[in-house]
Order: sequence, then structure tokens, then C-alpha cells
Amino acid sequence: MAKLRSLKIKSADQFKTLLHSLRNELFEANVHFLIFKEIHKRCQRPPGEITEASFAPGFWQFTLRAHSQTALMQLLRIYDQHKAGFHLLRLLQTVRDNPWLFSKSEIRKRLAGQPSAAELEKNTGSPDADQLENDIQFVSESNLKVKNLTLWRNKVTFHVDPRQVLAPKPFDLGHPLLYADVEELIAEGFKILNRYARYFDGSKFGTNFLHWNDVDFIFKALEHHPVVIEWRKDLKLNN
Repeated sequence: MAKLRSLKIKSADQFKTLLHSLRNELFEANVHFLIFKEIHKRCQRPPGEITEASFAPGFWQFTLRAHSQTALMQLLRIYDQHKAGFHLLRLLQTVRDNPWLFSKSEIRKRLAGQPSAAELEKNTGSPDADQLENDIQFVSESNLKVKNLTLWRNKVTFHVDPRQVLAPKPFDLGHPLLYADVEELIAEGFKILNRYARYFDGSKFGTNFLHWNDVDFIFKALEHHPVVIEWRKDLKLNN
């Protein structure tokens, strides 16, 4: 594979657009992963026990699959290594090769006119070289968690390797993608993006999902469905 090269940035606005595009991708990956975990938790039940989710098992099965696959696809794009793509690794290489973006004169120019410009400027400046190198290593294949993601990308997600289709055991048994690994990659991704957003213009990206009570609302609504109400009546009579 040809060497991955940084992007040639013509303006601060270009860099800001690139930075925000990765933030949006990571935010959505996080939301889909959180929804998946919450629904999965609510669908769990002891053998033989019935819950509200039991009345539409096919729907919940495919809903869980849709959220988990969407979260995975977006995480794969964020930690991609392909030379033609834009991802965290390429962003950090671009930071390294475009130091002019973080010069005091450029920062003052883009903060000009903002009421809190002086306060914001205190948090900006040239990135720490050692930290930048550590971040580059984290988002590259030298990180085994990222290397595992790359295998998922190349073997079963973006491209399906026929050898995996014919393999005697599922791919995930040999290359498990653990909840803890996904959570770490998302959390560290936000830390990295916020670090260079701060250096760039003193800003910070939020990670909160404002409508997080949506899942709770859906399951509470299910409690009032006529079928569920009848089931609860029968259950009470039989007990």
C-alpha cells in the first residue's frame, strides 16, 4: 500500500471542517453504540421469563443489529488507515505537517471579534510534539485494538474475504471486538479531537446525547400496549 500522506490545507476553515466532520462521525458512532447497549440490556431476560421486548423479538433483533453495525461502520471509518480516506490518523498527520495553523498570528486572526477571544487564546497554541506522536501511535495499527478494527474492515465489513465465508468458525471468535475496546476507542477519539480543537481555537466538543431518554420512553410506552396489558392481567390471574 502506498504511504499515507497528510492533507495540504489551504485555510483554517478547511481544517475546521475536517475536524468537525470527524467529531460528527464519532458522536454518531457513540450514540448508536449507547442505544445498542441500552436496548440489549433491556432485552435480556432469564430463560422462560417474558418481558415487554418479548412481543416483537424479530424487531428488536434487527434493531440491535442495525445499531451495532452502524456504530461499527462509523468507528471503522474513524480509525481507518487507507491512504485515500480521511480519518483520525490522517488528521493527526495533517496537524503535524501544518504547524502554521497553530501559530499565534493565525489563532488571533480566527478568534478576532469573539467576545471571549482573550480567554480562548490562553488554551490555544502549538501542539505538544510528544503528545502528538503518542496520539499518532494510538490511532495507527501499532495499537492492537486499531489493528483488530482494520482486520474487521478488510475481512468482514467493508470487504468480505471469501476465505472468511468458508472458514470453519466465525471471524469474531478469532478476533473478538469487546465492548471495553469499543468504549476505549470512542473515549480516546473524543480526547484526541478535543485536544487539537483546543490547540486550534480553544473550543471543545461535547459528547452528551440530549435525547438519551428516548429508549426509556419506548419501553415505558410498551407497558401500555393492549397486548402487554392483557398479558399482565393473565399473569396476575395465574399467580
